[in-house]
Amino acid sequence: MKEIDPFVKYKKYRYEFYNLAKRKARKEYKCDYCHKIIKKGETYVYYRDPRYDGLKGKPLFYETYRICLECWNKREKEV
Repeated sequence: MKEIDPFVKYKKYRYEFYNLAKRKARKEYKCDYCHKIIKKGETYVYYRDPRYDGLKGKPLFYETYRICLECWNKREKEV
């Protein structure tokens, strides 16, 4: 599967993401940006990105992303 860099791909600010939330990990996840392990109990940024395919204005599906705070804060400084 091809790696997706959500920051470069969508070129959006933090407030432009849909369903953005900071969450505590209930289990181990992998950061979708740097691929580090997000350990249980650590805080990470979660958001969903809607995909539209001309379906009466409703999203066909959502891509979900989990990003560690290091990557998220690094991106905020760049933008």
